[in-house]
Amino acid sequence: LHYPLRRQRQMCIETEIEELAPRRITLTLDDQHLIKLREMAKKRKTYLKEMIKEIVADYLQQHSK
Repeated sequence: LHYPLRRQRQMCIETEIEELAPRRITLTLDDQHLIKLREMAKKRKTYLKEMIKEIVADYLQQHSK
C-alpha cells in the first residue's frame, strides 16, 4: 500500500489563455497550503479560483522578462 507523507487535495480551475476558450487544469495542493489560500480568499472576499488565476498571472508576468 502507498501511504503519502502529506495529505493532498486536488482542485480544478479554469484558465484563460489569450483568446482561447478557458481550459481546466488540476492542481494538487497539500492541506496547509490549501487552508492558507482559502483564508486569503475569504479575507479578500473573492473566490479561491479567482485568486489562483491572479497568482498565476503575476508569476508569469514576473518570469516572462
